[in-house]
Amino acid sequence: MLIKMKAAVATIATAGLMATAGVGAAHAATITPGGTFSASAGASRFIVATGAGIPFNCTGSTGSATVTAGTYATPSIVGGVVPAFTSCLGPFGSSLVFACNATAPADLWLLGSPVAGVSPGELRGVDCLVTFTALSCTFRISGSIPTSYTNPSGTMAARITTLVAGQSLVTSASTCPASIFPSNATVAFGAPVGGGGSVANLTYILGGSGTGHPVVS
Repeated sequence: MLIKMKAAVATIATAGLMATAGVGAAHAATITPGGTFSASAGASRFIVATGAGIPFNCTGSTGSATVTAGTYATPSIVGGVVPAFTSCLGPFGSSLVFACNATAPADLWLLGSPVAGVSPGELRGVDCLVTFTALSCTFRISGSIPTSYTNPSGTMAARITTLVAGQSLVTSASTCPASIFPSNATVAFGAPVGGGGSVANLTYILGGSGTGHPVVS
């Protein structure tokens, strides 16, 4: 009887270890190398949901990303991003000035292991103070943006793509007229589509050669 009990305990322990190992293997990802990288995407568009939606376009969309090398059990924070937007025009052709994540970068999350070199992720804690110069008023855009990261291939640079689906950006603390930039309005962000109020996924290209960019495996 004692021998049977010991065998049963050993079987249960072995199964538990196998299950734990399986879970770890399914959700583990390794990033190498780490470092700080610049990224550029060209033109971008924000759409504030007020009635038909008020779009404003930025000709410059860049960012600075810091990535920490290591092995992670996903989901995990793997770095931070400070986005920047320049030459932005809104209603009446007036400029909007962005100051994003001035006190802390947005958290860069890795949400799963890569599939065919593409890893799911998310930017959380995006926080931009926007000044609408025509009326000398301000408002904030904050929230999270789903992303995907595409590994570099040889000298081809790595890419971070911001995804339209699943965004949770909203305005807050607006001192602008509610008919233009109200608080508590949803915001869509992405690549401009046509001349109207539509956006698509926006891809940022990391600066420099792909041979020095992080690889997620």
